[in-house]
Amino acid sequence: MGVAIKSGRLRRENMGYVYIIPWVIGFLVFQLYPLVMSFFYSFTDYGIGDRLNIIGFDNFVRMFTVD
Repeated sequence: MGVAIKSGRLRRENMGYVYIIPWVIGFLVFQLYPLVMSFFYSFTDYGIGDRLNIIGFDNFVRMFTVD
């Protein structure tokens, strides 16, 4: 009987993870990935259909000096 109570308690304690997993997946897919990729793309010269060309801080230099 002690094992049944212990396994039931463990199952109940882990139910919180089941409820939070959709939020974690949504956060990773819809917030963290776009944030990281926009930071990465800010250091590149990339157009649709073009090759990815990493140019470093040139985008920021142009933004603060020319634009």
